[in-house]
Amino acid sequence: SSGTLGAGRLPAPAGGGPPGGVAAMVSPVSINTPQTLVVGYSVPANTIAAGTTYRVAAYGTGTSSAANVNSFKILYNSSAIATLSLTAATSGTNIGFHVEFLITFQSTTVSEVTAMYNEGGNTGLYTSTILVMAPANATGLTTTGNATLELDYASAAASTTATFDTAIIELVKP
Repeated sequence: SSGTLGAGRLPAPAGGGPPGGVAAMVSPVSINTPQTLVVGYSVPANTIAAGTTYRVAAYGTGTSSAANVNSFKILYNSSAIATLSLTAATSGTNIGFHVEFLITFQSTTVSEVTAMYNEGGNTGLYTSTILVMAPANATGLTTTGNATLELDYASAAASTTATFDTAIIELVKP
């Protein structure tokens, strides 16, 4: 009835731990086609609650020589729960960009994702400097088992490439 419990006897903290960074990419990566993982996190079972919020952010440069569709996707257990699709400009080399997603679980089975993309000009991965995505809801999620949360990127052709210099997943609110 007294003493200190070992970590293995304690319940898993909401969201998988205290607020803060939970995943980061370890080295830059250039991606065009096919869809490829940028950064991912293994969410422990039974740690998602209403209000649990993650932030996924990535910075890099984009190069394009054709108006290809390219997309940033948030996946939860290998299913896309949000996609931010852009049409690349027909020119632009090493144009800096930033993309950020907020993933808020409205319950243990429903998520809402919002996103913003901005870049240093109107060439590169997009034809404008900013794009704000309308909220995307996903239902029927399973949070009772271990799950993966990840950011993926793909473009329709190799003539549009994103080079990710840094990407993180942060637990904002357990």
